[in-house]
Amino acid sequence: MELTEQRIANGNELYKEGRYVDARREYSAAIRELDDAAEASPLVMSRILANRAQTYLQEREYALAFKDADAAVENDPLNVKAHMRRVIACENLEKFDAALKHVRHMLTLSLDSPTLTYALTTQSRLKRNCKSDAAAAKAERYEVGKLVHSQQSLRLNFGSMLPSHLPVGDWIDVVFFVANEFGLFQRGLLPSSVPLTVSIHGFSSTGLNVTLEIDSKSLPVEVGVNGKAAARLRIVPSSSVDQASGTLAASRFSLRADLAKGHHVDDVLPVVSLPIQAIPTTSTILF
Repeated sequence: MELTEQRIANGNELYKEGRYVDARREYSAAIRELDDAAEASPLVMSRILANRAQTYLQEREYALAFKDADAAVENDPLNVKAHMRRVIACENLEKFDAALKHVRHMLTLSLDSPTLTYALTTQSRLKRNCKSDAAAAKAERYEVGKLVHSQQSLRLNFGSMLPSHLPVGDWIDVVFFVANEFGLFQRGLLPSSVPLTVSIHGFSSTGLNVTLEIDSKSLPVEVGVNGKAAARLRIVPSSSVDQASGTLAASRFSLRADLAKGHHVDDVLPVVSLPIQAIPTTSTILF
């Protein structure tokens, strides 16, 4: 636990310096240590997840920020900062109805005066946004319908930046979304959630010496009716590989995602990443 607290403290100092990626790396390491601990404290886990959510907010990665903030609330329903960050992420994703629901939940907690003022102000703003959003949505459906319709081909896309060099064992959060050639998507194009298959493919004739692992908390990976999905994943060595040796140097791979067949969306094109270099565990992730 001492090491975990030290990582949290390191992350906090890096955050203050504006080094959000480095701070997030410390928070992620602390989360891994808690995951491996025999008796992980949900309160500590909530605090770290809320901190990592804040780094995503700073970089406008609102989907990932929401995921972490939501998990933080699940671990500690009284974590006010986690509630605030969930609302902020939700509002920036323009999910005004959901954000309003979350801020109303937040108002049931014991809040200090500044936080209460923030929550009440946010609630009023979201009420206005929900009303105007409903009116705008009706007009927007007509305009968007000119560019998005069932006769167009859809394709999967990556909604988050992927690294060019990935240390073995480091978790990364990947967002996927479905869109047409204009990058647009309209509700109704996917009648229900569709399973998403994520895999890796090597560039070496000798084959891959790493395999893909998806966090069990991300399973099942599915694209929702909103056309989006997210998964936490990492690469791990094959059983025959020694991480300390140079054999990882040959591991260049691409990440591929496909929608499952048989869900009335068999023509959705897969997405394949640019090459990613697997690097030893002690190395630094590069974008």
